[in-house]
Amino acid sequence: MPVTVEISNPAKLRRVRSILGAKSDNEAAELALEKVIEDHEPPETKPRSHDLPDEYWDDLFSEQMLPNNAGSQAVIDERNESRF
Repeated sequence: MPVTVEISNPAKLRRVRSILGAKSDNEAAELALEKVIEDHEPPETKPRSHDLPDEYWDDLFSEQMLPNNAGSQAVIDERNESRF
């Protein structure tokens, strides 16, 4: 349902268009509304993601955790500990 809005300060609308990179006044208003909703929506209504960001996994696995051949020794040590 389209709604007509009167902007009382055209300079602010031009500034919003410039900041958001909008091609038209209508697009500027739509983008501004979406941004306000995104920034100010209460946390309980936002969809939550329990996934960790990809950068976390990249950083976690980018470095070798064990020296060469230490992996097999770690498995052997763990098996030996579980016997007791």
